[in-house]
Amino acid sequence: MDCDTEYWNDYNDASFTRMLAEFNMIQDVYEDELDAILSVSTLHVFIGGVYVSSNPNTIINEAKSIWSSSPYSYELRDLVHHFTGKTTGIYGQASSIGATCNETTPVCFSEVSIEIYRLNYHITSFKSYS
Repeated sequence: MDCDTEYWNDYNDASFTRMLAEFNMIQDVYEDELDAILSVSTLHVFIGGVYVSSNPNTIINEAKSIWSSSPYSYELRDLVHHFTGKTTGIYGQASSIGATCNETTPVCFSEVSIEIYRLNYHITSFKSYS
């Protein structure tokens, strides 16, 4: 998981706790529907010009670029979830349906101001029923 400057500005040192809390709130969905347990292996805060866009498709591309480049490409993970404090015009987006099975760097993002049930929709977009 990671977050941008705007998210950090909203929550400061509580950013890590907030990101983990939001994932903990949806853990039951994964356990009940997929018999899967979420685990967070990495938390990053990117301050400065790493995430610059508020366009949803560009945010996805920025996340893919960051996490497919060194040193982040070496961190073990199945999915990257980006938290943004920007206003994007939508609540969040996944790189594609079934991305964890079909992409080398699956990513998604959600806005800080959303209700948690909307975050759940975007994360479960990665489910694969193969």
